[in-house]
Amino acid sequence: MSSGRIAAVATRDRILDAAEHLFARRGYYGVSLRAIAEEAGVQLGLLPYHFGSKEGLYAAIFERRMGRINAERRVRLEAMRKRAVGRPPALDEILETLVAPLVHASHDPERGGVDFARMVNDVVNFGDRERVLPLMVAHFDGMAREFMEAMAQALPDRSRDDVLWAYHFSVGALAFAIANRDHLERLAGRTLADGDADGHVARLIAWLVAAIRGTAPAGVSRIRDRVAG
Repeated sequence: MSSGRIAAVATRDRILDAAEHLFARRGYYGVSLRAIAEEAGVQLGLLPYHFGSKEGLYAAIFERRMGRINAERRVRLEAMRKRAVGRPPALDEILETLVAPLVHASHDPERGGVDFARMVNDVVNFGDRERVLPLMVAHFDGMAREFMEAMAQALPDRSRDDVLWAYHFSVGALAFAIANRDHLERLAGRTLADGDADGHVARLIAWLVAAIRGTAPAGVSRIRDRVAG
């Protein structure tokens, strides 16, 4: 790679890092291209040159981060399928495959850390549909179908709608959990061990398994009848 190409890649990464940091703290609409350029220490004209628009820059952050996360998930899913030949995959293994790559990335500044975790939470739980729909289609929907298929195998007594809701709630909980450790520390009144990514994964999986196993169709119907009454 030529020295000019190396410099261009370094500049592009610096812009992405600066944008990720600002979007995480101010939200999409609270950040201007000028502010990103100032944060990155580059000329404003370099942003449209590399990314076209603010929306293109936002999408490039997800391309950089989610590509790696989803690649790891697919490797884990394939390994899980090979181990589970002749039997359904275990629910906790499926959830670990869903949860662990993103949780570990949220604990690693080199992979986006809490900044990217907050952007994921914004897209999954809060983003306006028109803006985030292309990101959902590109980085989330395909993986969702793969995970729901695995969950359906692990939950043969559940309907497809039950599996759909189980996945939906799981992803919402995952996105909130990785983005809001500061809120957790405020509630705890102390600093939590930031490096305990494995503990974060284990607690989230245990909670999700209990929630999914505990929401049997009969229980859901009973609660629905009570609410309706």
